[in-house]
Amino acid sequence: MSNGLSLVGVGLGFGIVHVLTGPDHMSALATICANVSPGKAFLLGVQWGIGHSIGLVLVAVILLAAMAPVDEDEDADDEIDVPENISNGSWMIFFLEINAVTTIRSNAR
Repeated sequence: MSNGLSLVGVGLGFGIVHVLTGPDHMSALATICANVSPGKAFLLGVQWGIGHSIGLVLVAVILLAAMAPVDEDEDADDEIDVPENISNGSWMIFFLEINAVTTIRSNAR
C-alpha cells in the first residue's frame, strides 16, 4: 500500500511541476483568456483546469483498470469486457473534452 501511495505522491509532484512550468498550459490559457476581463479570464482558467484535471484522472483510472490483475477462472466472455470498457472510456473522455473546449470557447465570446 505504501508503494502505491508513494507513486501517487510522485505523480502529484510531477504534475505540480508540469502545471507551473509547462508552456502548453500557458499557451492554452493565454489563447482562451485573450481579450476578456480579468474576472472572466479567472473563471475560464478554472473551467479549463477542472476539465484538464478530469481528463487526466479518467485516463489514469482507465490505465489502472487495464493493469488490474485478471482472475484466471473467469469465462472467456469477461476478457472482452476490458477492451470494451477501455474503448468506451476513451470515447467518453474524447466526448467530454470536445464539449469542454466548445463550452469554454463559447463562454469567451
